[in-house]
Amino acid sequence: MIDNHLRVLVEKEVDTILSRCNLSEKMPHLRNSIHKDGDDEVGTPLAELEDTSPAVISECLKALLGLILGSEISLPEFEQIQVPKLHSEASIGVARSLGEAYELIYKAIMDPKKWESRSQVVGKASS
Repeated sequence: MIDNHLRVLVEKEVDTILSRCNLSEKMPHLRNSIHKDGDDEVGTPLAELEDTSPAVISECLKALLGLILGSEISLPEFEQIQVPKLHSEASIGVARSLGEAYELIYKAIMDPKKWESRSQVVGKASS
């Protein structure tokens, strides 16, 4: 039961963080865009969609990195976990989920069939 509550709390925290940097609604586009092995069908490049243009994704990544590097926690419930082991597990879960989200974004940006202007995003996000 505690594991289920912890999982839900981690999901809410990750969703809150992704929402604060405007990535939550973009994740399905990015997830669906990843070029799968053997799949040669290419839709509209992400750079051509308004929600996933290089400038938009760049700003989202800057915000995400700012939130990750900061110490602010989004949900008060997260900070109220007093058992050190549970707090640690929740923190690891959030870090893992955010890492997976970042990896998904990275794969979508680096897929040459879906992102023709990837250097624009990579360059802007690192500045």
